[in-house]
Amino acid sequence: MKRAIYSIIPLILAVMICLISCRSRENKDPVSTGKSAREAPEIILQPLKNIPLDEAAIFRMNYPGEYHALDAGEHRFSYETVNFRLGEETVIPGYNLKDSKLGRHITLLLNNEIIIHHSSPEFGVRLEPGHYTALSFLTRSNYESLKGPDAYVIRQFDVGNGKKGDLDLSGPNLFYHMPSGSYSGKARENIMLDFFIINCSLSVDSYKVRVAINDTLFLVDEWVPHIIRGLPDGESTISLELIDGSGDRVSSPFNSMSRKIFLADLEPV
Repeated sequence: MKRAIYSIIPLILAVMICLISCRSRENKDPVSTGKSAREAPEIILQPLKNIPLDEAAIFRMNYPGEYHALDAGEHRFSYETVNFRLGEETVIPGYNLKDSKLGRHITLLLNNEIIIHHSSPEFGVRLEPGHYTALSFLTRSNYESLKGPDAYVIRQFDVGNGKKGDLDLSGPNLFYHMPSGSYSGKARENIMLDFFIINCSLSVDSYKVRVAINDTLFLVDEWVPHIIRGLPDGESTISLELIDGSGDRVSSPFNSMSRKIFLADLEPV
């Protein structure tokens, strides 16, 4: 009997060693279970607080005029600024924000698609034939738009021959500003979300902006710049949509917009 028991002991030990070895390999290889080694970071959207208002800034647009008929080609856009010096740097302590080498500047959005930044009150823009809605506003060096009632101008005009346009902009409209382009190094840690609204205000019970950052949704009820954190390196999609108090998209010429941005773990050269 003792001899039989002794003969079984090596077999039991061999089985135990095999089980321990297999379990150890499972713990070291999470891919084999269908799970990644680490989960993606949580995307956070946070209002930017304690920012200067620059309420005294005044902005005027000299050319093109409202409903001008222009020939296709190069045109000189002309502006005037009061109580806002172009070219100066804006510093917001505590945030590593992407900063424009232009300093304080003018932003021109054409049809909510073409975006132009310029630090001069006059600059040339090549226009192709078509109808244009031009939203111009004053912008700090960190790409934050001034939100005062006198800090923007919106106009429509036609370029070239063909059907003339006239959009009804009397209602609420939403324009996408930032983020845009590529972010690298420390600039990708705090990415500014900035948009522009006209003829409405945001609140808990009224108009809001629905923000989709990749697959994560947010509701914004304050018209202030926000900071995006937790974006993965590579390509991301940012989408904005203006909704009413019932959660429905507002019926207006400019109510939604999407852009792609790219993040890289490299310091800019």
